[in-house]
Amino acid sequence: MQLAQLCDEIERAYADLGHQLGWRFLTSPQHTLSASTKIALITLNPGGSIDRPDHPRASSEAGSAYLVETWRNGLAPGAAPLQRQVQQLFAMLAEASHGVSGNELLGSSLSAYFIPFRSPSIKALAKPRESEQFASGL
Repeated sequence: MQLAQLCDEIERAYADLGHQLGWRFLTSPQHTLSASTKIALITLNPGGSIDRPDHPRASSEAGSAYLVETWRNGLAPGAAPLQRQVQQLFAMLAEASHGVSGNELLGSSLSAYFIPFRSPSIKALAKPRESEQFASGL
């Protein structure tokens, strides 16, 4: 299935399930959604309480969101605590086995949200059971 089709499904479920804080799918460029991509990082769902217009929904074509986006006001791109933790994880993976830098490895890896709907916490997710069922089918 093409990314555009997946995003159409996400958009329909977003409306049908009553989500209101936006959604995001890939936090990596579209080309990483490929059978040839060696590493995937799938996290639970996008956090926060606002839908940031500077964060694309479908994919992060500028590069890994863990490197290129500002996630916390006042911090440089890639400097939020969670971004730094993921960068460190990929630095350790790269050092252990890949012969490239952690940022290069992160930039070539697929990263996405399992449940694409934003919520301040997983407990605050609208219709959690239905949202999880949708994500499992996606």
